[in-house]
Amino acid sequence: MGASFSYRIYENMSIDKAMKEWSKEVDDSLYESGHSYSGEIGMLQGTVVVKPKIDKLEDAITYIEDHHQKWDSGMCVPISNGCVIGGWCSS
Repeated sequence: MGASFSYRIYENMSIDKAMKEWSKEVDDSLYESGHSYSGEIGMLQGTVVVKPKIDKLEDAITYIEDHHQKWDSGMCVPISNGCVIGGWCSS
């Protein structure tokens, strides 16, 4: 089975608000793409893990790409003006 990397950028909002928005997007993904190996963010259910703040957006995305493991919950990385949430989605 494969995996695809997907993420969302939440600018100008708190981590709590971003995680609520993320949860809504995960639910939408499950509804639209199904519950099994869709390669979409619906595969990243569960508690979002908050890692240390990384100032640059590009570095935060790279951090998630390099450190997230398929089958884990989505990973949230705070940035200077919000956060990035994402990970490897099973497909």
